[in-house]
Amino acid sequence: MRDYRILVAMRPFAVLALLLVFGCGVEETRDRDIWTVPADAAVTAPYSPTVAPSEPDDMGPIVIRGSRKLALAPAQAPAQAPQAPATAATPATPAAPVAPVASPAVLETRAPAPAPMVAANTDALACLGRAVAARKAGETLDALAQLDKAIALDGTLEAAWRERGAVNLELGQLDFAYRDLARAVKLDPKDVQAWLADGDLNERQGNYTAALRDVDHALAIEKTIDLRVRHASLERRAGALDVALRELDAILVDAPTNAPALVLRGSVRRVKGDYVGTIADETKALELAPGVATAYYERAEAKLATRDKPGARADLERFIDLAPGDMRALEAREQLRRLER
Repeated sequence: MRDYRILVAMRPFAVLALLLVFGCGVEETRDRDIWTVPADAAVTAPYSPTVAPSEPDDMGPIVIRGSRKLALAPAQAPAQAPQAPATAATPATPAAPVAPVASPAVLETRAPAPAPMVAANTDALACLGRAVAARKAGETLDALAQLDKAIALDGTLEAAWRERGAVNLELGQLDFAYRDLARAVKLDPKDVQAWLADGDLNERQGNYTAALRDVDHALAIEKTIDLRVRHASLERRAGALDVALRELDAILVDAPTNAPALVLRGSVRRVKGDYVGTIADETKALELAPGVATAYYERAEAKLATRDKPGARADLERFIDLAPGDMRALEAREQLRRLER
């Protein structure tokens, strides 16, 4: 009886203990929501699940934590993003017409538009005329002043540059002459006189190669006997005696009565030791042009080499009379004094 009372008295405590045990287990199970699924099972869910644990796949099943809506599904292909419904194709807007472009070859071979012609300044031409007149009168400085004015009025007046270059050459201002003549041939590459003046400048400086090139430019424009003789003269001064002799032989075939060519060939022959040929050429030249002083000098030198002292004395005296200010006149006087001894 006593034991029964004890059991009855303890019944409420036993019921309470059972409730606590079963209640806690249910709540724990509801809160945990843990499922164990095979590693090869596909999972579909409205969001990406978090995978745990960190072990490799061959270590056992994968445990995935998620909401109650998580469900197991058979293996299937990944869901594709929904495609937008097809709409009618919108017609493309036609492109604006493009102007045709010339090919590079056409662009490269197309000639540039010619430069517009500019009339020379009237005042500049007047200054140029006064300069030419002053130069002929020997008033070199006045000519230079007028040319400066002409160029200041019209810098494209090629004749003014050429004339000023020639005046500067006469004054010995070689740097200014070079500048002016270079400008002249640039403005008018067909100006023969400008090329010849530049040739004179280069010859004075001893640059025979450049001087020959200048005369070549002039010959390409105007091939005359005088220019050919000028070219042969430069060859002779450059020391190319054989070249000069060939050119002079060709000239005298075309113009057998050209006195300057005869005088020059006689000089070349004398340097080469052909004194008989020198005397023949100079004598013929003097028959054509009796006042050529150089012909008397060259023939006198050839006569001295052949021991014709009377003939040499006569030619030297005539040379001094014709060209007393020539640089060779001093040597001619010395030779006369030696002949008188």
